[in-house]
Amino acid sequence: EKGYLKYFRCPIKEVDPPAKQVYSDKEIEKLLIKPDVRNYPEYRNWVIINLLLATGARENTILNIKVGDVDLEEGYIIFNTTKAHKVVRLGLERKMKNILAEFIAHWRTGGDLTEDAYLFANEYAEPMTRSGLTSAIRNYNLRRGVEKTSIHLFRHTYAKNWIPSGGDIITLARVLTHSE
Repeated sequence: EKGYLKYFRCPIKEVDPPAKQVYSDKEIEKLLIKPDVRNYPEYRNWVIINLLLATGARENTILNIKVGDVDLEEGYIIFNTTKAHKVVRLGLERKMKNILAEFIAHWRTGGDLTEDAYLFANEYAEPMTRSGLTSAIRNYNLRRGVEKTSIHLFRHTYAKNWIPSGGDIITLARVLTHSE
C-alpha cells in the first residue's frame, strides 16, 4: 500500500478444521447391548465402553483405575493417572454407578482382592496392557458390526455430546483434563 513493494495478492482462505470422527448413535446402540455377565472379557469390555462414554477418559486413565478409586457409596470415581498429571474426581451418574457396582460385585471381589487391585484386569487377573485393551475393544466392536475401533473416538463422542446435554465448554475442558 505504501509502494515499497510491487503489489501482489495473497488471498487467505478460511478453512474449517475437519470434524472429529465420533461413534454414531446406531453404533453406540450396538455397543451398549449388555453381554452375558458370565463371559468376563465381553462383560469387562462392555463396562469399559460404558465408562468411556460416561467420562471421556483416556486409555491410560482406564488402564490405571484401581478398585479403591471407585466409591460406590458416594458415587464417584477418581482418575489418578491423567495426561495432565492431575488427580480428577468425577461424579458418576446412577446408571454408571450401578454398572460398576455389578461389575465389582460379580468379577472384582474375592478373598485376596485389595483396594490396590486394577479395576479392569485381563483373564488372568493381571493388569491389562495398552495393546491388550486396544485389541479387546477392537474385537468387541467388530463382533457387534461396528467398524470403528478407536478407543479415543469414545472421548470425541463424549465431548460432542457434552454441550447438547447441557454442559459448558469450560467444565468440559476440566473434565477432559485439558491444559489451561
